[in-house]
Amino acid sequence: MKKTQITFSCEYCHKPITTCPSRKRRFCSQKCNANFLRLPIARCPTCGKEFYKWGSKQRFCSGKCVVRLKPIISKEALFFLYVLQELSIMEIASLTASDQSHISKCLDLFRIEKRGYKRTARYRQHMAATKKQRWSQDKNLRERTVAAIMKGRAARPNKPERLLTELMEKNKLPFKYTGDGSVVISGLCPDFVNTDGQKEIIELFGDFWHSKRSERNLRPTQTEHGRGAIFRKFGFRTLVIWEHELANQEAVIARIRRFSNSKEK
Repeated sequence: MKKTQITFSCEYCHKPITTCPSRKRRFCSQKCNANFLRLPIARCPTCGKEFYKWGSKQRFCSGKCVVRLKPIISKEALFFLYVLQELSIMEIASLTASDQSHISKCLDLFRIEKRGYKRTARYRQHMAATKKQRWSQDKNLRERTVAAIMKGRAARPNKPERLLTELMEKNKLPFKYTGDGSVVISGLCPDFVNTDGQKEIIELFGDFWHSKRSERNLRPTQTEHGRGAIFRKFGFRTLVIWEHELANQEAVIARIRRFSNSKEK
């Protein structure tokens, strides 16, 4: 389908311009725009090219001419720091008391290939040490981070968790779903927490995600013993219910009542 085009005249030279409606322009060229605004003409001290001064402090026609006239760092020094030492542009700018855009233009001028967004080994080690230091100094950083991640993911209960929640509400058991990040203990989100003031936690394990028979490499925090040990440090008792056990709902309710010592109302 052919796009609709419109024709209008330049506001300075009145030359007809044909373009689509969404890209309507006032001038046919940058020269007409500058002449309409009565911009002064200056000469670049590096290449000698005439250009329109779009700002009162503009001296050069482009950023490359700025680098050619006054390179802050030599090609050999930049090659040594950027390629051999694997310093980042930010680190080189800090050493030379310059900005990152100037160092980037120097790399283009000297035709040194950029690494793009790949982090160097030294930079990764620096960031790892910095994050470990923050993690150890701020005790609540892990809880805040996990809560923010769960909130951003808009975590919701899955089908087994919804089934267990309905069973608890139907039998008036004092447990609430907290797998959405509303409760975080040492960086872990328990599935259900006691609402009567007792330090009791119920974890619902999926047969695929937590089973030792699966081919996945389980972390200690994904195992029954590992999560229970972490919660035990904070005085919590933990009951683990497996997904296949929900087939016998009466047995699951009986286990929860024995665990919480709650009386049937």
